[in-house]
Amino acid sequence: MKRFVYNLLLFAGAVAIILVLSIVFYCFMFKTPQTNRIPFLGDSTGKASINTKIATQYENYSQGGEAYLFTYFKLKQLINTQKVDTALINFSPSNLINNEFEFASSEGRERYLPLADTEGQKDLFFANPRIYIKSWIILGKENFHLLKNDTISFGGYTANIKKYDENYYKPKEETHIPVYQTKYLDKIVKLCKEQNIHLVFVNLPKYIHDKNYPKYNRKEFLEFYYKNYSNIDFIDISDFNFSQKWGGNEQDYFADIAHTSDKGGQAFSEFLNETSLSELLKSKYNKKTKK
Repeated sequence: MKRFVYNLLLFAGAVAIILVLSIVFYCFMFKTPQTNRIPFLGDSTGKASINTKIATQYENYSQGGEAYLFTYFKLKQLINTQKVDTALINFSPSNLINNEFEFASSEGRERYLPLADTEGQKDLFFANPRIYIKSWIILGKENFHLLKNDTISFGGYTANIKKYDENYYKPKEETHIPVYQTKYLDKIVKLCKEQNIHLVFVNLPKYIHDKNYPKYNRKEFLEFYYKNYSNIDFIDISDFNFSQKWGGNEQDYFADIAHTSDKGGQAFSEFLNETSLSELLKSKYNKKTKK
């Protein structure tokens, strides 16, 4: 029995050492992507909407289900390694209203764990201890990516080839805004102010004719923006009309109420390539309070 316990402890110790060494190796080898383009950071709505091979003035660092905590530390890492003058952040009802899942489980979150400081690690642990511990364990496999390519992906465009799903977004009668999301959104705002970075919020195209759009919590979302961030440029392009510009059926440009389809992503990227950021900031889409 004693020998069994000894062997068990020996095995556990060996696994722990291997895990620690793999994490140290990962942190040592990790290199931040370099770009001179305008970074766009956000969740899957950005991932499906901005093809940087077409919209060449932007770099898309969107990741599925990304919480503002990861956006904050990714942006901070970019600022520490290169010059950033302007940053675009995805800002929509689905980022804020009743959004607990983004903080608990973000696609590829283990890649960015080493970027988080002590406060961030604590917040992630208490949000979901099981997923937090599991993510550190999974981090070991990222070393294989580093052996092939020493730059870890910060996200990017992925064509959305799903057929339209009208039941993707369920109406929310009772609403609240999770404290973790607002906490790190505030940190993003503060960081950009301290670093003299022009921060721009962006609400990407939504399928406005969907029967659920009135219940997409847009009213509560806009009230939150005007109460807390009305001094920040906010390009709300959620009512962008694809069929008016390119023809066809509007629904074909979307995979659901919140995400563009492959066709929509390509078309919207063309629009961004034709329209400068300064033009967008001066357009009707900018909801910033005029002084």
